[in-house]
Amino acid sequence: MICKRVKEQIPEYLSGGIEESARARLLEHLDGCAACREEVAKLDTVWRKMEILEAAEPSPALRPRFHEMLAAYQCGLAANQAVTVKKSWFTVPFSVWAAAACASLLLFCGAAAGRYAFPAHASDRQTDYAQLKGEVESMRQLVTLSLLEQQSSGARLRGVS
Repeated sequence: MICKRVKEQIPEYLSGGIEESARARLLEHLDGCAACREEVAKLDTVWRKMEILEAAEPSPALRPRFHEMLAAYQCGLAANQAVTVKKSWFTVPFSVWAAAACASLLLFCGAAAGRYAFPAHASDRQTDYAQLKGEVESMRQLVTLSLLEQQSSGARLRGVS
């Protein structure tokens, strides 16, 4: 039997709550293991001294004090539940509203300043659009010519289409 397992069973052995088969195995192990025998002897001494001690009786004032504490706890709990209000967006502190208003104002001012400080002229947009359209058309012609120069007839047909 392993010493660790024996040490787990010592309290049951000392209290007399161990099965007969387990008790026999434990005693067999104790015959061969001096360390476990010493452990049982020490714990047996402590166990016997604990039997001598009287069980402490609670004072007569214990029950009334417990009921007073319980009543105070329940009163505090009820008061806390009465004060707790369902949070909504109306109960948000003013500082949060002020911060949100300032952030919105700064965002609006930045967008307005960007739009009016650097206005995009319609003529610039049309020029960019025409230039982009010309580049796309030249790219299309280049792809068509490269497909027409291929040796396979399928690639040439794709270029024609």
